[in-house]
Amino acid sequence: MAWNFGLVRFQQISSLLMRNRGVLYPLRRTLNTDLSMALRPFVVAVHPDYFGKYPVQRHTNEESLKQLNAHLESLSDHKFSTLPEKKVLKFYMRVGSSNCEAFRIVLIEMNNNLLDPKAVVQEILETCNLTAECTEVEKPALEEFSTAAAEPGLESNFMPKEIKGGPVVEKQVIQSNLDKWLNETAARAHLNSEDLTGLKAEVRGLEKSLVQKLGLRATRYDCGWNLERYHDCLISLEQLAKKHAKELEVLRNRIVAFAPYTGISLDGDVMLFTGDEPKCWFWFINAMGQHETYLKLVPLYEQALSAVLRGIQIKRRNYIPSTEAKTYANRLLRIINSISDYLNAKEYLDQLPESLKDYKLAIVPEDEQPKVSFTGLFLVPATSSGQELIDFIASNLEIARNRVIRYKKDRAVERELWKQCKDTLCLHNLTKDDSVTPDKMILTLRHLLKSESKSFRDISVHVTNYYSVMTDGIVCIPWDFMYRKAERKSQ
Repeated sequence: MAWNFGLVRFQQISSLLMRNRGVLYPLRRTLNTDLSMALRPFVVAVHPDYFGKYPVQRHTNEESLKQLNAHLESLSDHKFSTLPEKKVLKFYMRVGSSNCEAFRIVLIEMNNNLLDPKAVVQEILETCNLTAECTEVEKPALEEFSTAAAEPGLESNFMPKEIKGGPVVEKQVIQSNLDKWLNETAARAHLNSEDLTGLKAEVRGLEKSLVQKLGLRATRYDCGWNLERYHDCLISLEQLAKKHAKELEVLRNRIVAFAPYTGISLDGDVMLFTGDEPKCWFWFINAMGQHETYLKLVPLYEQALSAVLRGIQIKRRNYIPSTEAKTYANRLLRIINSISDYLNAKEYLDQLPESLKDYKLAIVPEDEQPKVSFTGLFLVPATSSGQELIDFIASNLEIARNRVIRYKKDRAVERELWKQCKDTLCLHNLTKDDSVTPDKMILTLRHLLKSESKSFRDISVHVTNYYSVMTDGIVCIPWDFMYRKAERKSQ
């Protein structure tokens, strides 16, 4: 009976889906978090918005950044270059202050044989002498880590093979290496943070002004910690509001986020791409009603998918920046259409238990592989066929159940260690990247608590995959800092 209800519900919604086949996939406009953060010092130095008085230089940087972004995305997704052989990208790079009174020309030759996007970013930073306060990003190759631990015992998954059961001397040396690096960079981190005190006050004032003038619930910046860029985005929106106050009334009671794409998020927030001009924002705001249609369709699509998969919970991945409603709706539509051919084959679903209400599934981008996340969530790409989807769920039920149990335990331990670490080291703030799972973070926090450095006091630490000191004073360290060296590079 439950299955028949799911089939009927699915068929009802399928008729609605047929009327929405003309949906276009939005242009992907963002790199993964680690690449974006690593490239940030370069982007800040060449961002077109700082060249308003110099139209030729602004246009040159805009075009070169577009090509560079497309090149890195192609390497990340498909492992090939989109640029012609021996392509040279020309940039005008700011020198000194942010008012762009002085700049120099930088020519970056793109090597088509270099297919690792992280290596490309590292080469760009070195070419522009932007790595003086950053350290070499040693890529923790997956083959160096053991993944042989059986479910549910995942605690040893991230321990390097050469350290398991070996002496602890090496760990002690690298632990002290972190302390030494932090002692050398803490002063700069404090200075960078203090330099932004005035800017932070201006940002708070602009946020308050826009909330009052436009009736917004809030504003936020979803592209890392570039306070200067956030400040400029707020000013651009304020100027747009002065010219088009009536048209911007549709933003009332909304959250406006400056993000790597333009659209409506799954939470209903208005996302404005930081790389667009204000006139592009205005065009989108005028057409916002069309995008909100997708937001209304999403719950229907999720209900249809859940009903046919025996009550499985359809979840959304809570990453920053959030997913655009239009993009997510199209992914759901695609996976629903792909399994519709199997709905009449009841025996096909018999390999699943009578109810999947205790399991969770999320639809992920097309370029990902099906897998079970560390939280026990089934991650299925929108390109999966109905057969692939059912087979994957049926063969991984026990793994998912064990990981849910493990995740709950790890999260409790992580929260306790996070509080202990923040208080013991007197940190101003402690955050982590989306890619740092609880078991990785637990390892990081336990080793941080062994630190004897006093330089952590009032520092903001972000746990990610590389070493760096950001322009706003945030100190980035890799989650596996205890297994890799931090070497200060000379200019």
